[in-house]
Amino acid sequence: MGNLKCISLPKIWRFIASFLLLLCCSQGANAVDYKWRLSGDGENWYPNRDAACTHALSYSAGRGVTAEIEMIGSVYRCYVKNGAAEVVLYFDLEWQGTGCTAPKVENPANGGCDTPQEDKCKSTFGQTVNHSQKLADIVNGKFSNYKEPPATVCAGSCEYNSPATSTDAYRFRSGDPAGVWQDYTYLGTGKSCTADANSPEPTKVSDRSPISAKNNECTNKVTDAEGRVHYSCLATDGFTEPGNLKCGTVNGELKCSTGSPSPKQKTTETKTEVTESQASDGSSTTSTTTTTTVTNCTGVNSCTSTTTVTNSSSKTNADGSDGGSSSDCKGAGCKDGASDSDDEEDEEEEKKEVSGDGECKVSLSCSGDAIQCAILRQEKQQKCADEDFRTIDDKKVSDTQAGIESAFSGDEYSPIKPTQDGIFDLSSTIDTGHRFSSACPAVPDISFEWLDGATHTVAISELINQLCQVLTWIGYFVVAFAWRAAAEIVAKGIS
Repeated sequence: MGNLKCISLPKIWRFIASFLLLLCCSQGANAVDYKWRLSGDGENWYPNRDAACTHALSYSAGRGVTAEIEMIGSVYRCYVKNGAAEVVLYFDLEWQGTGCTAPKVENPANGGCDTPQEDKCKSTFGQTVNHSQKLADIVNGKFSNYKEPPATVCAGSCEYNSPATSTDAYRFRSGDPAGVWQDYTYLGTGKSCTADANSPEPTKVSDRSPISAKNNECTNKVTDAEGRVHYSCLATDGFTEPGNLKCGTVNGELKCSTGSPSPKQKTTETKTEVTESQASDGSSTTSTTTTTTVTNCTGVNSCTSTTTVTNSSSKTNADGSDGGSSSDCKGAGCKDGASDSDDEEDEEEEKKEVSGDGECKVSLSCSGDAIQCAILRQEKQQKCADEDFRTIDDKKVSDTQAGIESAFSGDEYSPIKPTQDGIFDLSSTIDTGHRFSSACPAVPDISFEWLDGATHTVAISELINQLCQVLTWIGYFVVAFAWRAAAEIVAKGIS
């Protein structure tokens, strides 16, 4: 009879556990999607219980309006109800399946298998969007409320980050003269987002083209109770050049200098009010008040406005002949006023230009504000120094090699060569110079008179000579040990 091997109980349990695990994994790998049907409804299977319950309406003969699912114990039940919320009929729901095949995932809300939707923002990874940021307000020619661009923007519910400047700063966005703007480019992260204060929707950038606009409107003529006729006209003429600004922060404060072209905005508004009156003798008088307001904004300066008011009156006789006229003018625009001051300011601002701030090989030329020019020169010097430090070319490599070779070209760096007898002479490597003489000091003997009147002598010189011989031999031993330690260090370095 053959030998029987005993199988221990722990081995049996391990076998059962392995079998169950294998069975479970096998079922997961060959999962069958869940499906639902009305009890007794043949092979009419549906992808989830909601769809199966909706199908129950077709059996209500038009009486059912809604189909609702309730869980009775461990069974899902579909109720069909009429308009009065009364139950017309109901079905129990049956299901089959072992899981959801990838990439489908189970939906606990309806018991079906849903295919997850791909994140629509995935395709935006690496793409760019532009955002226009208001850096600061201009109040009385100074900057205030400085604000850096947001770290991220949320465009179409997709996230973009890593802001980088795409243009110089500029002014007069949408005609508004009270701010400095900068355009930035952001890179898509491929992630979804929700726009908020920290990640706003990007502001559309301006095309920064110069704009000229003219407009003229007049009101209808109105006759008052005294028979006078009134009407008015408003004419506007404007020109806006957003220009270029070189901006940076110094100690957390925004500083800007004008580039080329310089930001400029000039608006002329002319309002004319006319009153026509008729006299009893048939003559007529026309009174006109013209108010002209000129607003100039240049560079990074605040805007200045001048107003000119002209009153004129003309009379026409009853026979149609000219009855004379008169006029008076008040303000900067009158002929005897300083009407050319604005043009002079424009010319002065145009002289404030910057060139050569791009390439390091080109000298920086700056005219205008001395502080702004100093800031630009410092920024360019730092930028170019950093570029020069990071740039490695053949000339730098050859200059470095030549410097090293020149520094180590002396005789003191020449290798030690042996003599004909194969002996290395190291005496030249030892510095024998010192402050004190190598000979023992000459110390005289000490003589003194004792109590008995006799003179005694202590031979100090002989003691010193003996001590010097001992110190000399100790010195030889110190030098020997030092040479041994040096040799070991050199040997370790060679190995």
